[in-house]
Amino acid sequence: LCSRVRHPLAPVKQIALGGTPEGINWFADLFGDPKPGDGRRTIWAKGWHASLGDYRATLSGIYGHDESLMESYVGGRFVPLGVGRAYSKFDRRVHVRACEAERCLDLVLSCDFNVHFMRWTVQQYGPKEIRVVDEIALGRGSGTEEAAAEFVRRWAGRGWSRVVVTGDAAGQSRGTSATRTDYQISAETLRAAGIEPLLRVPRANPAVRERVSVANYHLSGRGGLSVVVDPRCAELIRDLEAVAWRDGGGDLDKRDPARTHASDAWSYAVHRLAPANVTRDAVRVPKPTPATGAAFAARDPILGAAF
Repeated sequence: LCSRVRHPLAPVKQIALGGTPEGINWFADLFGDPKPGDGRRTIWAKGWHASLGDYRATLSGIYGHDESLMESYVGGRFVPLGVGRAYSKFDRRVHVRACEAERCLDLVLSCDFNVHFMRWTVQQYGPKEIRVVDEIALGRGSGTEEAAAEFVRRWAGRGWSRVVVTGDAAGQSRGTSATRTDYQISAETLRAAGIEPLLRVPRANPAVRERVSVANYHLSGRGGLSVVVDPRCAELIRDLEAVAWRDGGGDLDKRDPARTHASDAWSYAVHRLAPANVTRDAVRVPKPTPATGAAFAARDPILGAAF
């Protein structure tokens, strides 16, 4: 089709695609959120625009039992349909809103190391809330040094002299260097910029279902901490909507090589720093001064051991 449109004799160099939203997929990537000036246009057609007298009632009878199905097939919108979704409690309308890092809270840098899809998240843990304020999402061929340098470029000089570092436990045993692990490379880059890394990396990764379950516990809003994700964290949002379980197994579907990495990075930190027995008001992560750091370490249930 593209070849025909590019042909010099083509009178109209334009492609029109029509279809039914089927969750969050490649169709949603192309047309779900077109930006002004990118050459794409989306026309939203709702099912009840049809002139048939009882058509809307018929659709409501078929899909009315499920709000997501109604919004997708009747409203013509790209929404996660929930079939096999790993992070089933995530709802863009509930969890995504602009948020900035608070100086009274430590920054938490959580890392998932991949050569082609390096994904890190920058989080904060407050008394009532987990907030994801930024993500590092680099393209193919980027390594740990590039990701750490990008974090430094964005966050050095903004008032945080230290950063809690956690994430994939495998980063302690392998790296892009033959002599240094990924966490060693990250730590050296941070220290060179005047930021002290406080490593809170587990010896081994938790089971995938356990990690995802803890994330859903907080996303559900039923007893855990509130979760807020800044819109700039596009890869994480895409993951939380699209990552699904692999059929017949306890692992995540990784057929799309770009998926799972951002949500892995985020949920590693959630599992490590806010386990499922943590409830609102139980997490206290103030910004201690050197004089109060020792006293804080003795009482803080989450980050105390790092100080």
